[in-house]
Amino acid sequence: MNPKIIIIGAGPAGLYLAFLLAKSKKNVTVLEENKDLGKPVHCTGIVTSEIEDFLDIPNSLIQNTITNVELTAGKKKILFPLKEPNYVLDREKFDRHLAKKAEDAGAKIKKDRKVIRVRKRANDYMIFTEKESFETDIVVGAEGWNSITAKWLGLRINKEVMPGLQVIAKKPLKDKYKVRFWFCNNCIKWIVPISETTSKIGIAGGMIKIKDLDEFLWELNIQKADCKEYFGGFIPIFTYFGKRSMQNAYLIGDSAGFVKATTGGGIIPALKSARCCCDAIMLQKNYEKLWKKHLLMEMILHKKINRAIAKMDEKALEALFIENIRLLSKESRDNVSKWMLKPIMNPKNWRLFRYFF
Repeated sequence: MNPKIIIIGAGPAGLYLAFLLAKSKKNVTVLEENKDLGKPVHCTGIVTSEIEDFLDIPNSLIQNTITNVELTAGKKKILFPLKEPNYVLDREKFDRHLAKKAEDAGAKIKKDRKVIRVRKRANDYMIFTEKESFETDIVVGAEGWNSITAKWLGLRINKEVMPGLQVIAKKPLKDKYKVRFWFCNNCIKWIVPISETTSKIGIAGGMIKIKDLDEFLWELNIQKADCKEYFGGFIPIFTYFGKRSMQNAYLIGDSAGFVKATTGGGIIPALKSARCCCDAIMLQKNYEKLWKKHLLMEMILHKKINRAIAKMDEKALEALFIENIRLLSKESRDNVSKWMLKPIMNPKNWRLFRYFF
């Protein structure tokens, strides 16, 4: 018997899982509420080179390659090179690329299917959309931070979120290969270059509003006429408690809260969780044990660092970045658990420990 599998949400997590399952000849259908894949865009699309562990990325999907990072804490600017480059993905093209891979492998994608209810029956599930209903043996919630799957099935809900706002704007740059971050007032700001003249500029954290983004643009001397497109959304903050699976039902990606609290980045954790979910379905393994093995420590460490940074004053932030600049340059933010012991063993960091507890 080949069970029916429905994935709700055609973002990176849902589409990558559909691809993994379909290439193993599973009966997979993806339901997407929007008419166009990859829209609306909610993130910067910046990823570490670790994405190549999951997918081959064609050059046509890469808007820019980042080789340098500038961090600003107070009046101090810290510049360092990256040992491995970061990529700025065109999210619309990236999602469509994943969709094509999934469809080529045999998955079906139904767009304009907004799910309004998920109901568990004795041995299967009913999925209700605004247009039609579906029966399925397995259901996967990959629809984002406000998961309808989680709500109807009583799984973990993202109760803690932070807002993020971003704009694509004309901003002439001296170095298009440098990404810039500001840490201030319990929020993070960024300029992620797309080209020599265009950047993704945004702000996330706290109780930010559109006026906060406008003030940031004013500080950068960017006029309204230079802003091409505003977009934003909510970024889930990882919490340990709450089930992310039950009998043949799973949550992955943002729906499960798998997002790095330090940067708001969720693409790599989404792909990791999709791989865990695939193993759970294909090999009949315990999904809770799988995600805890491959994601839990990373999520906890990012949240710890995020909470500590929020407590730090400018001098403490400067010290944190200066003392650990070599690590930030050499190591991947998607593998913090592999190198976190190094700053802990550095005596110069010990005075900062109080912010972590």
